[in-house]
Amino acid sequence: MHRTVHETAPRVVWSHLFGREVLSDSGEWRHECEVEYLLALPKAERARILDGVPHAIDRENQGIKAVRGEAAVAALKVQIERLRLKMKAECGPHRSRRGPLRPVRAR
Repeated sequence: MHRTVHETAPRVVWSHLFGREVLSDSGEWRHECEVEYLLALPKAERARILDGVPHAIDRENQGIKAVRGEAAVAALKVQIERLRLKMKAECGPHRSRRGPLRPVRAR
């Protein structure tokens, strides 16, 4: 019995971080999704994930800083703030970040 794998072609999506269309399977899009996920977290949880828990010995609580380094976390924090400001300007403070923010070009 053979299984058929249905591969989905990547979509073209709008990246707010890069200010242009990117493919949904690109590294740029994965990065934007990571930044958007971190932005959606409560501040305390975001800080724990980015900076880790002091004196933690398990990888889960050490945070991104322990894995990628301080420079990577500093860059993520800048991008989180940049995306927050862009979304606030485009949506206003009370609208969802999802929906019309990512226009998908019809093919």
